[in-house]
This record gives sequence, C-alpha cells and structure tokens, in this order.
Amino acid sequence: MKLVFDIETDGLDASKIWCIVAKDLDTNRIIREGKNSVHKENMSQTLAEVMSSGNSIVSEIHFGDGATTINTGVITYKPANILGENAGLYHPLYYRLVDSLDFGNVLPNDNKVETSHIKGSQFTDLVVTTTLDYADPDASSQTGGSITNLTDATYDAGLASGGEMIFDEIGLKSKGITGLDSGRLLTHYRFHPVTKTAEQRIQIIYTLRIRA
Repeated sequence: MKLVFDIETDGLDASKIWCIVAKDLDTNRIIREGKNSVHKENMSQTLAEVMSSGNSIVSEIHFGDGATTINTGVITYKPANILGENAGLYHPLYYRLVDSLDFGNVLPNDNKVETSHIKGSQFTDLVVTTTLDYADPDASSQTGGSITNLTDATYDAGLASGGEMIFDEIGLKSKGITGLDSGRLLTHYRFHPVTKTAEQRIQIIYTLRIRA
C-alpha cells in the first residue's frame, strides 16, 4: 500500500491547519481525514527556537534615520515598510550581526537571539539583544566591497561614526544566502529620533512574540 498525506490550511503562510487527509494511492480511497489540534504552547516554543538557532532566521539588526520628518516642531512618522520582497529601512545607517552562532559575531554575549517562555502560556518571546559600545558605530567598518566577514557595517560614515548616530528606525533581517546584509527585512519599528553619543553604551532589547 502506498499512502499520501495532505493538509489543508488557510494559505501558504498558514496560521491554521484545518484538516489532514490520508489516501491510498493505488485505489484513491480516503483512509482517514479530519481536523487536528495544535499544541499551542509547544508550537510557539518550537517556532521561536527555530528562529533563534544557528544560521537563524533572525540574523541582523539594522538602524536607520529615514522614518520621520520634522516640520516646525511637528514630527510625522512614515508608514512601516512591510510590503514587497525588497522592503528595507528608509535610510539605512548601520547594522549589527546578532546570530550568536555565526563565526562573524565576535561578541556573542552582547549580540544574540534567545527565547523566553512562561510555562503554560501559548506564546514564546524571541528576544534579540544588541549592544552599541562607546565607539559604535565606527567609521572603519564602513561598507564597501565584500562585507561577508564583518560583524557590523556603516552605510554612511558622515552620519554614523565615532560612536555617534541619530536613528529613528530599527529593523530585523533574516540571514541571506550571499553573506551579511543580503537577507529579507522581517520587522520595521519607527520611533522618535534617538541620539547615540560616544559617551553612551546602549543596549537594545527587541522582542518578538510568537503565538501559535
């Protein structure tokens, strides 16, 4: 007997699995079909762990300064860039590798992706942590040529260097197949401009809640 299994969902990017079917390929007889039940707690943990593991989906955190405009003291926020395969920050300035198992991440304790789960809950948090030290961003890490082996990189040394940067947008990117800064934009957060100076050491904790 040869069997084939099929599932029915609410789309390619499925949020619900409606049913499962087992069919005899020789007779086309449906052997079993029906709805399944998802263990939401375990599913949320598993999805978050996959996203935080080595060669993880979440690989980099990006900073930019193009998400707001200020006119006579009134600040206006541009819409989030969350449509289209080539979406990105409005004006990228700097990025940092956060995949703790990537050989390029020389400070994995300061720049990492972890999971946090409360027993009994139906969600798991994906926690991305990055630390901008006093000298970060550094103009010596300016992009150009191959950046595959850099831990971080600066797009514009005039606006992000010497430990100083004004930024108003942050995004998480996936791991790309051609090296750093080649993945997809996964999230986009816009906010009132923040000034980072050379006298500051800033830790950023970016949390995504994964719910099954």
